[in-house]
Amino acid sequence: MPAPTARRLIPLSALIALALASGHAVAETFTWGGGSGYWDELNWTSTDVPDDDDAVVFVDGGKDGVASLVQVRIDRFDNNQLASSLFIDSGDTVEVVAGMLTLYDAITVSGTLRNLSSFRMRAGVSAIAGSGVIENRSNSFVGEQITLGAGITLFNEGYTRFQSLNILGDYRAQGTEGARLGVVGILQQNGRFLVSSDTELSLSVGNIASGGKAIEVESGGMLSLDSDEVISGQLFVASGGTASFSGRTLADARFSGDWEIRKGATSATMRDRLSVEDSMAIYGVGGASELRFASDFELDGGGTYRLVGGRIVQTLGDRYTLTLAKGTTLEGYGGITSENVVNQGRLIAGTENDGLTINAESLVNDGTMDITDSDSGWGLYVGNTTRGSFTQTAAGRLVFHFDDTVPSGQGTMRVYDATLDGTAELVFDASPEVGVWYTGMWAVDEINGEFDRVIAPSGWTVETLYDEDAVRFRVTAVPEPDVLPLLAAGLGLVAAAARRRMV
Repeated sequence: MPAPTARRLIPLSALIALALASGHAVAETFTWGGGSGYWDELNWTSTDVPDDDDAVVFVDGGKDGVASLVQVRIDRFDNNQLASSLFIDSGDTVEVVAGMLTLYDAITVSGTLRNLSSFRMRAGVSAIAGSGVIENRSNSFVGEQITLGAGITLFNEGYTRFQSLNILGDYRAQGTEGARLGVVGILQQNGRFLVSSDTELSLSVGNIASGGKAIEVESGGMLSLDSDEVISGQLFVASGGTASFSGRTLADARFSGDWEIRKGATSATMRDRLSVEDSMAIYGVGGASELRFASDFELDGGGTYRLVGGRIVQTLGDRYTLTLAKGTTLEGYGGITSENVVNQGRLIAGTENDGLTINAESLVNDGTMDITDSDSGWGLYVGNTTRGSFTQTAAGRLVFHFDDTVPSGQGTMRVYDATLDGTAELVFDASPEVGVWYTGMWAVDEINGEFDRVIAPSGWTVETLYDEDAVRFRVTAVPEPDVLPLLAAGLGLVAAAARRRMV
């Protein structure tokens, strides 16, 4: 080749000077192909290892059916490898084995990105695009304002952290060691969010801006939610088995499947409404677990809330009304604290061994209340010696359950004062003693009004006595002999149903 002339050298020198002056304005592109290896080996088409925030890296096997495995192994003083953008072709894999890989501008994964060490996306990376798979098996997968693309599935066995996260694809927590997701700001759920079977996910978010998709928990999975706010009816689905929930503040959240609220580092505080479509159990383990509400609050959804020693309480010092909605059931033992409580659904208070305490200025029954004759005291205890008025409307039904032990003079239900209307119904788990007064309700102060009707077991005649401070019932006649076999069968069904309620 002839030596370059001065005429040729001048434009070349100008080109070099222009390139040097432009600095990072022109990005270098490294196309890698063929075989397996490490970034610090020289077996790629580019002999320079990309380590610059302008480097655009393509990982491409170069042939159909030939997969590349690129392992990022940083073993040097800063422990960090840089690139502007990373594109992984279908069938190819990038594995971060040691150190940290940092991206500044873009990432497209159509193959596999496997993080075993540390992976960080800076502010310029706003979306994870492509149609591939990300496997995070470390405690350091970090991004800022990130959208998980519709074609991407992110399997998380470790810890993923984002400033904000919009899920259009799939986010799947998996692994028996437990997984964590932290979102400082908003989590938007518009794709699929799944907690896999036998996996515990600790989800900590600023708030959840609910999309059209549910957060799902498979059989044996557990979701521990710690959030400032869940907005506008985010749906949580437990697809079999039991999941657990804990958090700080929720607003209008919906739960489907079988859920538990257990005592955590903070009590669950909710606003507006909680909707349970199947069941939610509130346990008191290691101290009473609390579901707190911070405004007028409604329990609805058509499902069953089960108090198992736990408590439902308003924030202290505020005058709120807790409403159990029509078609919804609250049952069990433990405590409820609210300035006012309104029952429009079904309240089943107490078990054989433990009662339910409602500490309220007023309790209004506009639905059905079943009161169990608890061995430890009252099945339902309303208020204390200075508060606890009970009012039953014309639409209300009060069902007194008496077991085989003749109750004390204090009865199955204790209130401060009461105003009665509507219906009373008597249920005996065993044949009652004729002529013995059974106290259904006892009042510290006084009882006003009477039930519009009292329903006795079929074939029995019952007399009702309204004292100033009690309502009592006495069986004055027993069924005819030919009715007794049917009656015994009916009593057995009632007792079995009562046992099933608290299983």
